[in-house]
Amino acid sequence: MTTRITKWISGKTFFAALAFFGLSIGAVNAQMVCSIGSANYATLDDALAAVPDNTQTTIKLLTDITHDGGCSISNKTITFDLNGKNLIFTNTGGDALLLSYSAIDYTNLGVGCLQVKATDGNGLLASYSSCKLTYAEITITTASLYNAIRVMQNISVIVVNGNVKAIGSNAFGVSSLFGATTTVNGNVTADGNAVSGNVGNVIVNGNVTSTNGTGVIVSAGATASINGTITASNYISVDGTIKTASQYTIPTTKAGYLTYTYGTSTVWVKYYPVTNISGVPTTATIGTPLTLTGTVEPSNASFKDIVWTVANAGTTGAQIIGGKLFVTTQGTAVVMATIKDGTATGTDYTQGFYITASTTGIDDVETQNLKIYPNPVKDELIIESGELRIEKVEICDLTGKTIYQFDNLKNKIDVSALSQGIYIVKIKTAKGTVTEKFIKE
Repeated sequence: MTTRITKWISGKTFFAALAFFGLSIGAVNAQMVCSIGSANYATLDDALAAVPDNTQTTIKLLTDITHDGGCSISNKTITFDLNGKNLIFTNTGGDALLLSYSAIDYTNLGVGCLQVKATDGNGLLASYSSCKLTYAEITITTASLYNAIRVMQNISVIVVNGNVKAIGSNAFGVSSLFGATTTVNGNVTADGNAVSGNVGNVIVNGNVTSTNGTGVIVSAGATASINGTITASNYISVDGTIKTASQYTIPTTKAGYLTYTYGTSTVWVKYYPVTNISGVPTTATIGTPLTLTGTVEPSNASFKDIVWTVANAGTTGAQIIGGKLFVTTQGTAVVMATIKDGTATGTDYTQGFYITASTTGIDDVETQNLKIYPNPVKDELIIESGELRIEKVEICDLTGKTIYQFDNLKNKIDVSALSQGIYIVKIKTAKGTVTEKFIKE
C-alpha cells in the first residue's frame, strides 16, 4: 500500500509541476529530438553519450536535427533511423564530423538526409571507420587546405549517396588515404583538386569537375574509377605525371574503360563512344567563309574534338582552312567530320555531310517546310515537300558514298532493302538541296 501511495503521490506531484510551468506530457515529448529504443533524448549529444562502445545501436530521429559546432564519435557503431528527417552535421572553423574506430550508417531515408557541411574545416574526417552520407560540402576562406571527405586507413570505407562539393581555392573534394576506399554515387565538384588517392581507392559514379586544380590524383599504388566525365585544367595526375584525356594506355586493363597508368597507380575512366554529330551547316555562300561546327552526341562522349576535311569537293572548289569552309563555285561538297578514337580506342568516328554552295545560299524559308518521316523507318520513307518540286533524291552512307539515286521522284522511297544503320538522304529541289539523316531499323 505504501508503495502504491508513493507512486500515486509522485505521479500527481509530477503532473502538478507540469501544470505549474504550463507544460503537458505532449509538450515534453515534443522537445525530444531523437530516441534509442523507448528512451527519448533532448539533444543528439545526449543520445550519443548513451551509446555503449562497439555495440550496434540505433538512434531514431524524431525531428530534423542540425548539429552545429562539430561532432566527434569514437568507438561507436550507430545506425541513424532518419525516419524521413534531416540530420546535418555543421561546423565553422573546424571539422563537421570526426570519426575514429566507428561505423555510421542510416536507414529510412525517405525525404531526409545525412549531410556534413563545414566552413574552414573538413566535412568528414575519418580514420579506421566506415560511414554513409547523402551529401558533403565545405567552404574554405583561409590559406589552409581541407577536404569535403578525408578518410584514412585500410579498414575505412566511406559511401556518399549523393554529391560532394568543395568551394574555395584551397577546398579539395575527396581524399582517400592509406588503403581507405571511398565511393561517391554522385558528382564531385571542387575549386581545388577534386579526387585524390594515396595508397587508397576512389570510385565516382558521376562526373568529376575541378575549377582550378587537377581532376584526379593517384599515387603510391592508389586507384580511381570514374564512371562519368572529368573536367579540369589538369585532367589526371598519376604518380606525379600529368596525363591529358588522350594520353591513355593501350591495351586497357579494365574492359569498357580508358586506362591511365604510371608507376604503380592507375585511373580508369569510363569510355563513352560517339553516336552522332548533329547541327552541321548544310549551306555555304560563295566567297564567305563558313565556320564548321557540330554537336557531338552523346554529350558525355569521351572524345569530342572534330577534325574537318573535304571528302569530295564536287564542282565547288571547296577547301577547309583553319576549320572554315571556302567555296568558289556552285555545287555540293561532301565534308567529313572525324573524331579520333570516337568509336573505340584505336578506331576513329567519321561522318559525312553534304554542304550546298550557292551565291546566296538555299532559300531556307521554303525548304524548311521539307520533312521526312517516319524516322526511324522500316520500309517506306515519306518526303513531305509541300509546293516544292523534288528533282532528285540520293541516299548515302555516313562516308558520303551514294547507295541509291532516284530521279523525278514523287514523295515515297522504298528503303526496305537497306541494312540497319544511319543514312543521309539528299533531296534536290528547285530551291536548292536539303540533306537529312534517318535511321533504318
